[in-house]
Amino acid sequence: MLLVLGGASLLIRARATARVPGQPAKVDPAAYESYIRGRTIWARRETASHPEAGMYFQEAVRRDPNFALGWVGLADYYVLQGPPQPEAWNAVTRALAIQPDLGEAWASAGFYKMVHEWDWKSAGQYLRRSVELAPDYEYGRKWLGEYLAITGKPQEAVAQLEAAVRAHPDSPAAHAGLCSMLYFAGRLSDAVQQCQVALDAFPNFRRAHRTLFEIAFDMGDADQTFTQWMEAGGNSPKDPADPAVTAYRRGGLKAVWRFIAQQQSTSGTYTRADALMRLGETEETLSALEQARDRHDFLIVWAAAEPVFSKLHGNPRFEKLLRSMGL
Repeated sequence: MLLVLGGASLLIRARATARVPGQPAKVDPAAYESYIRGRTIWARRETASHPEAGMYFQEAVRRDPNFALGWVGLADYYVLQGPPQPEAWNAVTRALAIQPDLGEAWASAGFYKMVHEWDWKSAGQYLRRSVELAPDYEYGRKWLGEYLAITGKPQEAVAQLEAAVRAHPDSPAAHAGLCSMLYFAGRLSDAVQQCQVALDAFPNFRRAHRTLFEIAFDMGDADQTFTQWMEAGGNSPKDPADPAVTAYRRGGLKAVWRFIAQQQSTSGTYTRADALMRLGETEETLSALEQARDRHDFLIVWAAAEPVFSKLHGNPRFEKLLRSMGL
């Protein structure tokens, strides 16, 4: 029977039925191998989960329906697909029904509540429960750090990602996550160093390039801003056929942001709001953010924490937007 997840009652029920942490002794070896393959692909994703990762996770739970980690992998695959995915929540509840003390499952539950339901109370409870049960789980620490940054606690966020790096010193995701949290905390030189560690391990890791782009923009380095922004999108800043390169050569960064804003003009995305903010167009930025909220854009939860939107804090329309998301 599946657990009914809902607020603090989920925590109480899980503690009452908790078992000693660890996977059940009998797991189908082929199911475990499929899970590991899926997790390896998923961990190297750049945006949404790679379809091949989903195929491996589905194979894992097909081979062994009682393999809780397999359901966690499937939940993590679905949770990154965009708008709220019921398949993600169903997989989380299945994992916790099998193993209520599985820290990895609590991390997935917390991340889902954070990015899809904007249920900040439950998200915080679940992510802290994950760290309590599985203190060395990289994504439990990473997602708790992101939750803390989004909810206005950047220094605490840094501490969580530092713990993730200690537990996984070879993980580019952990280093890139720490890089981002250091940036949100205003520690720019430390952030650059951490991003470089991530890129040394995995040169095309886009999250690291994204943070380096933000730092270069704040420092007023136009060429580096454009280079890192292009690489964050997986593109070459020297490709003459790329329209963004043409825009930059003709009109600098403002031409690039204008190009992006026009490209996104009908979709109402967070990306468009970001470009408009860099152009200094406050009212248009607010409209784009409101549209992104209404579309449940995956990135909209970062609006409160992103330094690019810091000048909007105190703006009544922006504050109303954040309140509408529970922030």
